[in-house]
Amino acid sequence: MADLARFFVAALPAALYRLRWLTVVCGAAFILVAGAYALWIGTSSEALRSVASEAAVRQYVEKDFIGYYSENPAASFAGPSGPTMPGSARRRWPWASPASGYP
Repeated sequence: MADLARFFVAALPAALYRLRWLTVVCGAAFILVAGAYALWIGTSSEALRSVASEAAVRQYVEKDFIGYYSENPAASFAGPSGPTMPGSARRRWPWASPASGYP
């Protein structure tokens, strides 16, 4: 039992402390790559077209987006009984279930 306590009190915090700069570098690299992709897709019409076809974008904007927010009353988006997953009236988002404890 003393070994377990020593692990959580001394060894684990020391190991995490030694990894702090690697974690920061990995996080910064992830943010830089994600930002570069966002900038590229946001500023290049060719890149945006490669993500989705014109018909798919039009379908999403004119039908899917509006349909998702109009199939449920506004009150269903605030609280544990929140929105359902797209395409399913019975399955709920995992974070919106009463069992998850999400307010």
